[in-house]
Amino acid sequence: MADNEEKNPVPEAAPAGAPPPSAAEASASAAPEGAAADAAGAEAPKGGGDLDVKGIFEKMPSAFNAAAAAGKDVTFQFNISGPTGGDWVVAIKDGSCQVTAGTIANPTTTIGMADTDFIDLIAGRLDGMKAFSAGKLKVGGDMMKSQLIGKLFKFN
Repeated sequence: MADNEEKNPVPEAAPAGAPPPSAAEASASAAPEGAAADAAGAEAPKGGGDLDVKGIFEKMPSAFNAAAAAGKDVTFQFNISGPTGGDWVVAIKDGSCQVTAGTIANPTTTIGMADTDFIDLIAGRLDGMKAFSAGKLKVGGDMMKSQLIGKLFKFN
């Protein structure tokens, strides 16, 4: 389904009318609260070590806060570029979480980053606001929904 990336491009910047601070807050939420504490003991070099993209997505179901997801129906498409990257879909519906590799046609929110930047964001070595402002973090679709990520997942 790689063709889908062309159908759902991730914008380079916030859409007109969307204030960058909100988007930056959304991007900061892409690093779930407690993620820095989880990775604090792992002294991984940038983009390497024990923390990897696939491992982060594998941990999401166990880091999921079902209570925070009650009544929510949102799908996140993560497009992580680079040699250890990949595409993942995180579907939240009525207190449940499903994480699968791949892409979908119409996600609620799309989040795009390079693999090393994504790892650094989750590990707390990269500030979400700075990543968004520098173009390292791209958020498409419903940017406000991306703020849920920090409430839905606790990596500690």
